[in-house]
Amino acid sequence: MRLPKTKIMNVTERIEELEEHRRLLIMDLKGLEIMEKKIGKTPHQQEMINKFLEQLYESGARIKRVKGRIITSFKPSKEEEKQKITDMNDRLKKEFDELLLLGRSLSEKEFDEKIDEFLSNKTEAEKEFFSDYFVTVCSQKMNEYKDVSEEISMLKQLEGIEEYVNISKIAKSYFGKSRSWIHQRLHGHSVHGKPAKFTPAEKATLSQALLSLSDNLKAVAYKIA
Repeated sequence: MRLPKTKIMNVTERIEELEEHRRLLIMDLKGLEIMEKKIGKTPHQQEMINKFLEQLYESGARIKRVKGRIITSFKPSKEEEKQKITDMNDRLKKEFDELLLLGRSLSEKEFDEKIDEFLSNKTEAEKEFFSDYFVTVCSQKMNEYKDVSEEISMLKQLEGIEEYVNISKIAKSYFGKSRSWIHQRLHGHSVHGKPAKFTPAEKATLSQALLSLSDNLKAVAYKIA
């Protein structure tokens, strides 16, 4: 049986995909800001999240303030209690994630009403869990936003160079890797279920490779002149 072919994206298409992902993250952060009005918070967590958002404002991102509270955790003494809590937590996380996803398609007023409806039949313990999980999701979305933005920035710098640079040679000479390895990272192909990307050390190596290539080209250009 033949496996379906994976769509091969060029750098420009990968940038477009990441920018759409970043747009959805911003929508989620806006949704979290609306949800925060119904959920408790602490000054410490509020300060941490506000600081992050101020950095986004400076970069031009149009999102509202998101606030939260410190995370707490259960520490049951019995295995059956632990499993029961784990199952409950998984269910509540799924409900929260589905609510946040729904918020992408609703107006602020509609989403606010949906949150009220969602919380109306929850126990105090469940509301406390949502308050804690809210902070976890905020942190995840913020980190994901930063990672996606950094990858977009790097790929925009690399956009178009494949037409002029032997990427396979760079992969072999500077990384000791194959052509497919570097293309996986340039194009965000899935590896072990996650989009491949360069580590900070690999970014530095790639930068050095391009600088070295630039020096060689300059040397040749000066000789020609």
